[in-house]
Amino acid sequence: LLLLLYYKRTKKLFRCTTGFLTVTLTIALLRSGGATLSWILYLAYFLLPIRKKSCKFLNAKCYFIYILALFFGVVIFRLQNLFSFIIVNFLGKSLTLTGRTMIWDYALQWISKSPFIGWGCEHQLLMTSKLHNWAAVTCHNTFLDLAYFGGMISIVLLLIMLIKIYHSIRNLSNHTQLEIITYTLFIFSIAAQTEG
Repeated sequence: LLLLLYYKRTKKLFRCTTGFLTVTLTIALLRSGGATLSWILYLAYFLLPIRKKSCKFLNAKCYFIYILALFFGVVIFRLQNLFSFIIVNFLGKSLTLTGRTMIWDYALQWISKSPFIGWGCEHQLLMTSKLHNWAAVTCHNTFLDLAYFGGMISIVLLLIMLIKIYHSIRNLSNHTQLEIITYTLFIFSIAAQTEG
């Protein structure tokens, strides 16, 4: 997003191309499945001709529905097992998404014990013991993190913030900027499904 906005303002193609290649190389070297998926979706949005004002499936309301479906599909119902050939063969990850699904199970158990106010900030050793994973200092899902640390109150506050952001930008005179901002928030929400 920043590279695109920078190019539109300065028309410095070399700097933008260098930035683009740097991001692509970094993602390739990290071999992060979530980052790779996010980058592919982001590139597809700008490279495919589907991005038009008339497309009824690329807007903030649809993005919200997609994110909810993704959260419930992956975190709750584990539909990623249907795409094992992509996850295992293409991304080189396990169906547990590198142990995340097990962390999510334990996090959901703890969230159910304090659903409204969560558990607050805890010492790393306490959290890793609760999630049964020495490396789990987060729930590896931003929405589970919010519910774990701050309960449903945090989730409601996030929803209020997103609604306020949407209402403040929906009347932008430049429709392309609105599309780019909402799609970028959508991509961040996808990445938030497997990162904390």
